Amino acid sequence: MKKSLKRGGIVNLFRKQQRKRKSKTLKVKPKKGIQKYEVNLANLPLIIPNENGDFVLGKKYLHKEGNIYTLYLKSGLFENDIEVSEFDTVTNETTFEYCRFFADFTMDNKLKKSRICYLGLGLGTQGMEMSKYPDVDRIDYVDLDSDSFRFLHTGFPVISPKIHFYETDAESFLKSSRDSLQEGYDIVMDDVFTDTKVFLDYELVASCIVKGGYLFINLHYLRDYYKIEDMLRRLFKHVAYYEKNSICVVCQK
Repeated sequence: MKKSLKRGGIVNLFRKQQRKRKSKTLKVKPKKGIQKYEVNLANLPLIIPNENGDFVLGKKYLHKEGNIYTLYLKSGLFENDIEVSEFDTVTNETTFEYCRFFADFTMDNKLKKSRICYLGLGLGTQGMEMSKYPDVDRIDYVDLDSDSFRFLHTGFPVISPKIHFYETDAESFLKSSRDSLQEGYDIVMDDVFTDTKVFLDYELVASCIVKGGYLFINLHYLRDYYKIEDMLRRLFKHVAYYEKNSICVVCQK
């Protein structure tokens, strides 16, 4: 015959059961390294088109004409708005001149491109084009502007699983990537701007690129190149610039 539990016994038994339940509860581990910055585009709200069919958010808007998507920045200084990026949804290729240059340079020179990092999202056009090549394993996009991710998700809801997105500044990401990723990048693209060019810690950038890898830099003015030329030549084996619709700098480590 079972012994009857007194009140104190019942309380103690209840406490033991509570402790067991707590011990079985799974603790969510905080994300470390670059994972703490990762963005899931599927969780972002879509931008609703206005009466003209444009997707407007803040000072930027996405315009679609035929199979061409173009991202613009509203300008208070110039007569026309500034074209930021452009993408052809039929060919899956970027059509913006400096983006086209870097994509063609990569392919024409048969650069190793298994791991690519783009600092500055724009419309994500270069990464979407590069993701179609089988020798590309991973593409990381980094941007501090959350609106940029919403434009990308609105215009292109289906994105290659090779592409990962991170919302943070470029240098915080690169510092974390050195701890999180076993290998460096084959190509890093510096396209970081506010109203003007943001110059990065290029020693940090170089440390995240494998030997023989490349750094591409987009600059608006040649004078900006001269500001960093000596530093780049100290960090990289080969440095050159090309004049397109902007100054396209190519550095090989």
